[in-house]
Amino acid sequence: STSIFVTRRTTPAAESMMSSRSYIVTLLICWSMIDGLKTKDVTRREADFATMFNGIWDNKDQVQKDPSFVIMAIRLEPIDIPVLRPATVLYVEEAVNGIVNLINLAVVTEHPDGNIYLKRYNVTHEAGLKVYTFNPDILTNITLEELHGDENCSTDFEQVESRLFIGEWAICNYVNKGRHPMYSLIFTCIHHISIMPLNVKEARTQ
Repeated sequence: STSIFVTRRTTPAAESMMSSRSYIVTLLICWSMIDGLKTKDVTRREADFATMFNGIWDNKDQVQKDPSFVIMAIRLEPIDIPVLRPATVLYVEEAVNGIVNLINLAVVTEHPDGNIYLKRYNVTHEAGLKVYTFNPDILTNITLEELHGDENCSTDFEQVESRLFIGEWAICNYVNKGRHPMYSLIFTCIHHISIMPLNVKEARTQ
């Protein structure tokens, strides 16, 4: 396996991008208190997880020390999807060397055992899309019929300390021998480490 060491960035551009969405988790908690909603309430652990995961991440520090690594960039933001209210939803964007590799909507759910489960929906995007140029706001009017997820492509996290989560992340837009490859994640609010399998021959499913 190989390890990708990713750091949360606090550049002015990143802060500007995140600030417009920083209030969404609080709004979701408030919406969960409205009478008549048939979906479950947002838990404190779900909101905490989304808050910690939120940000602009990359491994540029690692690449500077070892140019053999590709540049990974990850954008994670809470997003309001009306048809999924009051669920906590994250916009997930991953790019390799400046080109977007995947875009997901991830619904955050706490299991009875306290672990966090992400149900991820793939968002089709144009080939060659540059990192950070996609506007997530165009997804807010998406309908339930337009949401397509793979039941075999799940992501689970365990909170082992107050600011430390570990879990496994499925590479949902690839298959290897009929299965989605997995990589392990260890993350805090500042760094996360991705432990990825070596020699995985991947084929796009989108």
